[in-house]
Amino acid sequence: MLLNNETLLLLKKKTESQGYIELPAEGNSMYPFIQNGNICHFDFIEPKHIKKGDIILFHSEVGKLVAHRFHRMEMKNGHLFYILKGDSNLGYDAPVMEQQIIGRMASIQRNNKQIKVTDYGVKLWTSLVLSWPLISGVLRMYLNRKYQN
Repeated sequence: MLLNNETLLLLKKKTESQGYIELPAEGNSMYPFIQNGNICHFDFIEPKHIKKGDIILFHSEVGKLVAHRFHRMEMKNGHLFYILKGDSNLGYDAPVMEQQIIGRMASIQRNNKQIKVTDYGVKLWTSLVLSWPLISGVLRMYLNRKYQN
């Protein structure tokens, strides 16, 4: 779903004032950690507090909401950009500016169970997917086969 600028601004202000926002997941770019229908809880965060491995909710230039993993910052033409990528995506997203960031994932709700990003298994998965880029290719091949049939 694409959102217009007014809706994105309202969403960002609500996250700041309330301290969090919860949204249903759609897509498979963060599979297997985040799956379709999971309820994702994002806390408001100042972008300067983002660290490698965090899952960041942001809006793309065209107004699409995306939750992907933060990898690094880059400076281009005097501007700071955040470089993010879906766990099962082969490439990085277009660079994201600070004003596009809405929040940082704190937990997901799946099958009436809350999974916090601070849980040991989640930390292990984060470490693996950041350290072994080949995992993304294996996941993408699996998802391609799964949805071909």
